[in-house]
Amino acid sequence: MKPIYLFFGEEQFLIEEEVQKLITETLPAGRNAFNYQVYLAAESKGREVRGAVLTPAFGSGQKVVLVRHFHLWKKEDQEELLPLLDSWPPQSTLILWAEKIDQRTRVYQQIKKAGKVQEFPRLSGKDLSSWLRQHARTKYHLKLSAEVEAILLRLMGNDLRLLDQELAKLATYLGPENSQPTQKDLEVISWQADELDIFSLVDAIGKRQTKTALTFLERMLSEGAEPLGLLAMITRQMRNIFRIKALAGNRQRLRELGLHPYELKKCEQQAQGFRWQAREDIFKALFEADSALKRSQDANFVLEKLVLELCK
Repeated sequence: MKPIYLFFGEEQFLIEEEVQKLITETLPAGRNAFNYQVYLAAESKGREVRGAVLTPAFGSGQKVVLVRHFHLWKKEDQEELLPLLDSWPPQSTLILWAEKIDQRTRVYQQIKKAGKVQEFPRLSGKDLSSWLRQHARTKYHLKLSAEVEAILLRLMGNDLRLLDQELAKLATYLGPENSQPTQKDLEVISWQADELDIFSLVDAIGKRQTKTALTFLERMLSEGAEPLGLLAMITRQMRNIFRIKALAGNRQRLRELGLHPYELKKCEQQAQGFRWQAREDIFKALFEADSALKRSQDANFVLEKLVLELCK
């Protein structure tokens, strides 16, 4: 164990996990008012925290002092901690939690030398996918298929807290006997289930299955999908399809689109149902539908008309 820790970066969810893990390891018998103190940087001073670190816990146990939003402290408050580094009280552990930090400062350099400094940059691409699979497996005992992983990332983006919440709901819904969620399971538990139907709707449009496409549309609208939001999702999917057609199998450029491999594969399959020559008519129909909805025309009629035109 180190006497002082500095965690900083954009991934606040990961920092929170690391902080809680460290507190549990340091105080295995649990935290209380005598062995655990939390300070908000905006409401405290460096000398207060230094005093808390120097004050032993009740009895002879370990003590943890946590400072949140450490980056908000001015230079003089941060430097109040430096004398501690020369003679650190063995019973105390100080955790500094920041969003950002100036790595050129003497405080940063001294903390790095005496304790542990760790940055948590924003996750994206393969790092985000890897984290999601591992987090699902280790925390919730879930094995994510490529399809489910892609849908979760499509729904929640790179917000780790939202991803964690969806995994928790999946684990609760499935129970301990089932560790492999499906798209159907996501449709049941997700508050953004409309997104899950977009692939199916566009699939039906690409195959000119007008009745099936209208059925998906009717279901989404009856379940409360917001018409402009629904149109935006259809437009996004069409834009991806024609971007993929324009790149014509250039794998390097396709990877640069930033789509999950499963979503990319799905869009490539859907692209086969649309002719390049039809793109102007398709985006004209999408634009006209957007204008009609913004003029407060009947949403059901506008979107049904759009689906009929796209299925031609």
